[in-house]
Amino acid sequence: MVSTMDRIEEDLYSGYNAGDALEGALAGQAFGDTSETSTSYSRSSTRTPVTVPGTAMGMGPGRMGTPAMRMGTSIIPGTAMRMGTASVDPEARPMTSNKGAGYSSAPKGRFDPLNQASRSPAQPLAKKTELSPEEQCKAAERKVHVLLEESAEAYVKGDNTAALERAKEAGKRDQQVRKLREQVGLMEQINAELTFAVVLNMAHMYHANQLYTEALNAYTMLVKNKAYPQAGRFRVNMGNIYFEQRKFPAAIKMYRMAVDQVATTSRSARLKIMRNIGIAFVRMGQYQDALQTFESIMEAQPDHHAGFNLAVSTFALGDKEKMKQAFLQLLQVPPFESEEDEHPLPVDDEAAEHDVVNDDLKRELRSRQNDIHRCILNAARLLAPVLHRDGFVAGYDWCAEALTAGGYETLANEVALAKAGAFLEGQNFDEAVAVLKEFEKKEHRLKTRAATNLSFLYFLEEDLANAERYADLAVKTDRYSAQALVNKGNAAAGRGDLDTAKSLYTEAIAAEADCVEAIYNLGIVQRRLGVHDDALRCFKKLSIMMPSNVEVMYQIGNVYELLGDFKQAVEWLERLHTKVPHDPGVLARLGQLHVKLDEEGEALRYYSEAHRVFPVNIDVISWLGAFHVKNEVYEKAMPYFALAAQLQPTQVKWQLMVASCLRRIGAYPQALQKYKDIHASHPNNIECLRYLVHICTDLGLPAEVQEYAVKMRKAERQQPSQPQQQQQQPGGSTFVARPASGAPSFSGNGRDSHTPADDEPAFQMPASTAKKAVVRHNKDRDDDEWGNEELGDDLLPLASELDASRPLLTERELDRQRMRTVFDFEQWSEHRSPERYMRHLIDLPKSRIAKGVMQPVAWVLFLSTGVAVLESYIDAHPQFLPWAASSAASTDAFNLTAFALSLLLAFRLDASYNRWLQARAAWGGLVYNCRDLMRQALVDMPGGPESAALRMLARWVTAFPKVLMCHVREDGDLQEELQGLLPVEELGLLLGRPDMHCPTVTIAVITDIIAAANLDQDQRMLLDAKLSYFHETVGICERIIKTPIPRSYTRHTSRFLVLWLAYMPFTLWKSYHWSMIAVGGSIAFLLLAIEEIGVQIEEPFGILPLENLVDTIEMNIQEMLHIQPAVSAMVASRLAQQAQRGQQRTAGAAQRAANGVDQAAVSD
Repeated sequence: MVSTMDRIEEDLYSGYNAGDALEGALAGQAFGDTSETSTSYSRSSTRTPVTVPGTAMGMGPGRMGTPAMRMGTSIIPGTAMRMGTASVDPEARPMTSNKGAGYSSAPKGRFDPLNQASRSPAQPLAKKTELSPEEQCKAAERKVHVLLEESAEAYVKGDNTAALERAKEAGKRDQQVRKLREQVGLMEQINAELTFAVVLNMAHMYHANQLYTEALNAYTMLVKNKAYPQAGRFRVNMGNIYFEQRKFPAAIKMYRMAVDQVATTSRSARLKIMRNIGIAFVRMGQYQDALQTFESIMEAQPDHHAGFNLAVSTFALGDKEKMKQAFLQLLQVPPFESEEDEHPLPVDDEAAEHDVVNDDLKRELRSRQNDIHRCILNAARLLAPVLHRDGFVAGYDWCAEALTAGGYETLANEVALAKAGAFLEGQNFDEAVAVLKEFEKKEHRLKTRAATNLSFLYFLEEDLANAERYADLAVKTDRYSAQALVNKGNAAAGRGDLDTAKSLYTEAIAAEADCVEAIYNLGIVQRRLGVHDDALRCFKKLSIMMPSNVEVMYQIGNVYELLGDFKQAVEWLERLHTKVPHDPGVLARLGQLHVKLDEEGEALRYYSEAHRVFPVNIDVISWLGAFHVKNEVYEKAMPYFALAAQLQPTQVKWQLMVASCLRRIGAYPQALQKYKDIHASHPNNIECLRYLVHICTDLGLPAEVQEYAVKMRKAERQQPSQPQQQQQQPGGSTFVARPASGAPSFSGNGRDSHTPADDEPAFQMPASTAKKAVVRHNKDRDDDEWGNEELGDDLLPLASELDASRPLLTERELDRQRMRTVFDFEQWSEHRSPERYMRHLIDLPKSRIAKGVMQPVAWVLFLSTGVAVLESYIDAHPQFLPWAASSAASTDAFNLTAFALSLLLAFRLDASYNRWLQARAAWGGLVYNCRDLMRQALVDMPGGPESAALRMLARWVTAFPKVLMCHVREDGDLQEELQGLLPVEELGLLLGRPDMHCPTVTIAVITDIIAAANLDQDQRMLLDAKLSYFHETVGICERIIKTPIPRSYTRHTSRFLVLWLAYMPFTLWKSYHWSMIAVGGSIAFLLLAIEEIGVQIEEPFGILPLENLVDTIEMNIQEMLHIQPAVSAMVASRLAQQAQRGQQRTAGAAQRAANGVDQAAVSD
């Protein structure tokens, strides 16, 4: 008894009786017995015994009158035909001479000569209850086979992971089979071949998944097992793994061991392994060893791949004679013989190739021939420019002659085309045209290529007539050449016929669906025709075909901008920026788009980066200067205008801007000198003369006012039609932002020949929508050079517009904003100079502190005047107030309280300064911790600077100082500060509720970003320490802003000071009389100024330059993100170099030590 599975497997001929069953069914139908016929397609539900025919005829019973019942002449009567008397059953076979044996006229019964119908059916075989140990082992082995087949199928389908999983499962099952055989005592029947197949498949799958260590371990187990004598060949696989790991010495060792273990009769295998050894030598740079290896291969059994590698080795060594020998050896290798006699192919008709039988064998023959031709042609292109001492032309000619002599005339023509390409690369267009014109009389295929290249050359030279002529020739020769159609379309586009060009590009795409030149130029033409949607589809198609092409990215962004979708345009240009991070045109274009999106923060960042990369772009310079002027940061605007004046010295507008910035910051002497310099170089400039008149009037220089007024009137009379002199033509320069390679074009047979003016929109200056509220004052004096009509109101506004969403600030608060200064080295030098005393006295009328105490000082002066009048009247009329004749007691009181007042003022000022110092220290620490947080995140967070998490962290770390600045200032606008920095979704988190504590929310977001990075505990603790300082800074700022110096202290100091100053004139009269008014006013100013300084710095956030600190943090973070990849690459390179030097020094020391030992041994 055997199991069902065993019966199935042992039935080797199952499935071959289908024809017999079908034949029997058809036979039954032919004889009319269809009622009980059983076939393999329809079986009766009743089990019927098998009917065995009793005669040689094998027929069933038939009807009377049919051919089956005729008496045939072939039936010979004999004893077998006698009538049997023992027959009782009428249905039994008759024994008569006139009745067919086994036949009856009654068609009721079945043909049953042995009377088997009366017997009962046989009982079914008993099922086997359990398997024997051997059968269990075989069943387990079958499962291992199934897993091996599934692993192989998954590998063929490209699913290496699933293939490895099946291979591992097969290995586990194979071990289980071995353990089972050990348990049941069947060790002598262990299937060693199955174990070999399992381990080999597992090693191969490890290799496919790049698990090199595991693969090497598996192969090592095979090659070291003496039960597998042929496993030594797998050292080739081990060598391949080492080769992929760039461990070339180990790879060579394995290849050589494999050669030693391959039989000498396997000559082809040995030579292929030697070829691997030669390639490894090439990768190591040991070209001499590689040369010897390939030479030995060429001597033993030459092939084209070894010959090509031999040519490469000679090229690397620079030996011209060996290059020639190697190339000739490559040509002497017997070509691959194909069955050309059966289906000869015309040489000059590629279309005839489709008429030949295109079966798998033909495709394989063509593939091998193409491979050989590619090796020879690549060798010729590599060696031709350098193998001849007379230059590359002689080299190409020598290669062409050698190819012609060797029977490769087609490849010789390819070398001639390559020579034309070399002429083009050297910009020798005439020689290239001469070479290409030689192909006009050759076969059609070469004529088409030459005409296509000639058309392209003439198009580059803007000779549209010849370009179109040769394009027509190429199209006439090959109507379905996509390159020829593209060149013809280029010629049509060059002469302005865009519709014809569009149809030709469309036809080229129909001939060759993946012709990138045709698709790109079709998009350009459709964009010029204004069909922007179709243009976008073309460029999107190209983006799928070439996802990293910078020209395509730029054009997609450009089309989105033309469609008005600025966000999509920004997204695509930012992708382009990641590919070409230092392209000033892309950076400036991104700045322009952010201006259109009203995101001036991002615009400033991109324009600043564009200026850093390419500092001489006049349009970028003008935008940056205008931006700072609009925001009234004239100190930052001046360097840009000064640089523009250097770049365009003949344009007076830049110098006028510099002078006006000097005047706006209060540097009147420097502004006057600048205007004089401008007047010296442009004596007839009316604008300069007008400003000279204004500033001289303000400075009180009547003589110079008269002089410049006369000159201005004279200049106006000379130009009566232009009251305001225009120094250049109206309209600014046109700014065209392009990718790094300039105008996008293909260096192939099609390119974009559009003009810059038609390609890009003009450069736009920022709209004058400043959000900072200012007070318009001295309008007549401010109406100066900002009114230059050429620059436009958007470039240089007279004053910023008022924002109705905020309350207007008083002049006193605006003065506090002007105290936000950041010193540089020049300002520090001026601050320490000995001239500061006189300068500070001269600038007293412009002092903000003086303006702040002007009202109480005026009150003291008024009171002093009244006291002087009263005292004078009392002196003249003693009888008026006799008790006031003496004021000695009042002087004592004055002297006694002066010390107390000084202590109050000193303590008041010291307490205020400590608050200012705490605020500045807190913000200084914030700058440091923001930098340190990003530095640590750049090192610890996975993905590097391009990861989304790190980018988001950089945005929110940059946003935190801005949020805190708006939190501690009255005029802070959170939406304005964060617009352009945070996306709309992230910004809505902070602007959703007006009562939200935004600094805490910002810190929470940063905490979640860090938590999502899954850092280890130590890294997390370091970053959390920085966030703890953020919380501490918020607490310090809130404590300072919400808790002033005790108000009773401030009120008492103010009352004390006012009463003391009111009493002071009575004590000074006896000593100064009427001079007491001036003395009292001076003393009042000095004391009130001390108290005013204390009040101003008590709340430090209005006078601290927080904008500069915020900008510093943002700029530093952006610089860290941009420079970190370069820093990492430099450090890795330097460490690798130092490690290599250390290894060399160690090897040298070891060698010197060995030499010393050898010498000592010799001396002994």
